[in-house]
Amino acid sequence: MKAKVSRRQLLSAVGASVALSALPRQALAAQDDHPLIIPKLIDVPEGNLIYLQARATQQELQGQNVDVWGFNGQYLGENIRLKSSKSAKFQWLNKLQQPLSVSIMGLQAQGIMNSSLGHQMPHNASWLPRVPVTQGACTCLYRAATQGHSGYQTYRGLAGLCFIEDDNTPDILPKTYGVDDIPLLLQDVQFNDQGDVLFSQAVPFLGNTLLVNGVQNPFITVGAGLVRLRLANASVSRRYPLRFADQRYFMLIGQDQGYFSQGIWTQQIHLAPGERAEILVDLSAGGRAQLLCDENPAWWQRLLNSFCQDVLQNNVVVELRATGLGSAFTSLEKLSLPNDTQKITAESVAQERSIHLDSKTYHLNQQLFDPRRVDITVAQHSVERWHLTSDKPTGFCVQGAKFVIEKINGKTVPQSQRVWKDTLWLNVPTDILITFPHTSSNQYPFTFGASDLNLADKGCQGLLIVS
Repeated sequence: MKAKVSRRQLLSAVGASVALSALPRQALAAQDDHPLIIPKLIDVPEGNLIYLQARATQQELQGQNVDVWGFNGQYLGENIRLKSSKSAKFQWLNKLQQPLSVSIMGLQAQGIMNSSLGHQMPHNASWLPRVPVTQGACTCLYRAATQGHSGYQTYRGLAGLCFIEDDNTPDILPKTYGVDDIPLLLQDVQFNDQGDVLFSQAVPFLGNTLLVNGVQNPFITVGAGLVRLRLANASVSRRYPLRFADQRYFMLIGQDQGYFSQGIWTQQIHLAPGERAEILVDLSAGGRAQLLCDENPAWWQRLLNSFCQDVLQNNVVVELRATGLGSAFTSLEKLSLPNDTQKITAESVAQERSIHLDSKTYHLNQQLFDPRRVDITVAQHSVERWHLTSDKPTGFCVQGAKFVIEKINGKTVPQSQRVWKDTLWLNVPTDILITFPHTSSNQYPFTFGASDLNLADKGCQGLLIVS
């Protein structure tokens, strides 16, 4: 909901805006900056236990201690690194006073190992899946996925990153965690005038404060050279337009479940709720690079936005401060990355389906979610074409499957821009080619539908069985 603006407020702000509009965008963006927190990395050999206990804790936000949730005694979750062709043994433990389900978005595993609906943990209960890691390198997102409560629980802090690494990743890519390979988990939080954290089940739910790894306006000192940023949108509803303050180009190398065949030079990307992306930033010349959540609106639009309760009042994702001598590295122009999306073709489509999301009625294909109803049954390894539409722009996601985007608003996506995905922003009719590597069952089903967590909680999702 947007705040009402009085004539006095507007006139006062217009006077102030004369000075503000003369400042560079970087100065407006970075106020009261803080060191970026790099979450602890769980990096264990095959067979060792990955222990994740969900419980309440406290975090200092805007100068006061706030009751939040997280894993292993901290706000948000520790990050996890898995190795392809190995197995991972998890122990999830719920110390919260309400039931909890978790899901790792992007992890390819059978429903019995990664079904959020099939493994709901009451207070003090645990879940111990052993998951064979069979996919290539990518960045996954784990978060609360409790039916009817996923938005609230994720918002409170039940989210973290999970990296999968393999032996096919080019050596040129930065790999030192927290040094030149930087994890960035984005969430928007709603504060009122007293500094209290608020939540509602509004669709969409939009906060007024951007937190990255739980920090507002973060910066990190890095070496002069190539820096890799792993970005994940853990917000309830918000989509993030991301660009650098100096309009520099950067290279998009991956999304969701894999790499592009070649990096894509761009000045801006967008992240839907639940979506992940990996980018490379060239800091070999030193200096600073400020990544913003910003579509660069005119000054008068920024002025009006400052009175809106659902508009971010800070927009720095991270400021990279390069120090030391520049490093030489192989040109990125010929960077080749592992990508096998050519295996999925229009000729292999076995069936076509239409999927429509309605944010007004919370329906998926004119039906509210029913955990007793199977909405789609498919054959394992089959290929289908799904025609996706929505009444308003929103996120779409699918669990236990992977897809490439075939067409956006009727325009074919080139093969060079295809990547394995599980999440997208649905603002125009979009066609995807989707396949199903792993099985699920009525007891341990996969889900698909809105990636806006509040919209999904209200019923805009369905059950997917792969047999």
